[in-house]
Amino acid sequence: MPAFQLLSDLHLETDTSINGTGYDTYTITPVAPFLILAGDIGELGSGEHYETFLWRHIDLFQHIYIVPGNHEFHHTDYDTALNVARAIQSNPKLQRKVTFLPCNTITLPEFNLTIIGATLYTYIPEAAANAISARVKDFSNIKDWDISKHNDRHKAQLRFIRQCIAAAPANHKVLVITHHAPTFHNYCAPQYEGSEISNAFATEILNASGSESVATWEGVGKVKVWAYGHTHYCTDWMWSPAAEDAGRLKMEGIHIVSNQRGYVRKGTESGVGFNPLFTFDV
Repeated sequence: MPAFQLLSDLHLETDTSINGTGYDTYTITPVAPFLILAGDIGELGSGEHYETFLWRHIDLFQHIYIVPGNHEFHHTDYDTALNVARAIQSNPKLQRKVTFLPCNTITLPEFNLTIIGATLYTYIPEAAANAISARVKDFSNIKDWDISKHNDRHKAQLRFIRQCIAAAPANHKVLVITHHAPTFHNYCAPQYEGSEISNAFATEILNASGSESVATWEGVGKVKVWAYGHTHYCTDWMWSPAAEDAGRLKMEGIHIVSNQRGYVRKGTESGVGFNPLFTFDV
């Protein structure tokens, strides 16, 4: 049973609370063999700074898995940022121990485990589009990014996740890692619930109804853990299917986890409940 250490939303690009930047100074204390960074670690456009942060941790973990968050794409464009991620991943000094998961899957056969990773952009309905495009910095800080591209990525990445779950071997457990939240349940601090920009942070996937319900997904019983970030609110709970679906799906539920540091302002971390030593098993 593999153990993973989970952190997200380190926002090293804003962490100047110590002499230097977070890329150079923030250090993760290892308490599990595998590290998951579920997005918003920093900006891939920072180039060598992002890579330096990973290099400082490369000997502390057997492997590091990174799902890019929205901030990874800030101050560049989507494709350029992914090219930077590929270049970092292939750098020999990282010893082939870093894997970016912008929308792809890997298997760990020694554990009968499939890992599916995707940024999983949210779906932004037309009624919320104006408020979100005006208030969410992605639409000014990511070159050539707009609501249409955002929603297209959501549809493509959600479809990819469903297909990979269905295709995972029957004897495998599945770990899903996304940056954006897969539910509005227990996803943010109470004062932000119902915000006019909430659709920029989560999409209701776990509790969707009808043909969109997770209960209709082929192979969903293989999914044991879903980890995410983005909302700066840490969670650790069990999603359970409706009673009428539980027997058919042969599953008790999905472990939902997030562990988010948040922005660092004047030495204070904004993430609610952040624990740098948080781990989970699959």
